Amino acid sequence: IRTRTAPLLLLPAVRKAVASVASDQQVSRGAHDLEQAVRQDPQWQRQKLFSVLFGVFSAMALLLAIAGLMSVVWFSVSRRTTEFGIRLALGATRTNILWVAARATLLSAGLGILFGSLAAALLRTFLGSWMKSGHASLVSLINVAVLLAIVMLAACLLPARRAATVDPMNALRNE
Repeated sequence: IRTRTAPLLLLPAVRKAVASVASDQQVSRGAHDLEQAVRQDPQWQRQKLFSVLFGVFSAMALLLAIAGLMSVVWFSVSRRTTEFGIRLALGATRTNILWVAARATLLSAGLGILFGSLAAALLRTFLGSWMKSGHASLVSLINVAVLLAIVMLAACLLPARRAATVDPMNALRNE
């Protein structure tokens, strides 16, 4: 009998009948629904902890990769400012200067993304017990690859754009 104020009360005969049909069913006070039972399961809690930790560490690794890639690309393109000035003095267009800076960066970024994707595919076989949905991990991998490509493009075009506006005479004078 269940009322708004009284909890579920089961008669002993009902308990025996339920136990004879399905012995693993909860028939006492404080019975939980399936969602609560799963959330209280230690294995589920451990897997959720691993998922959260992998997510946090992956986000931290992505931020560190973005910061490192941007600083390395920014430095390497900035060091070529004199070269870009000389190219401008010899008749290169500003678009050509931007392409020269972007080509080397995008080639190295493309190779890094390719090797990173291969490493992720290999690690996926080892970590397959935690990654139940292969589709979600593939989508995440593609999203991260696109994000890194955009960051690399921005990291090389910003200093290359600045270098393309340098006066060729100043670049030759500094050489």
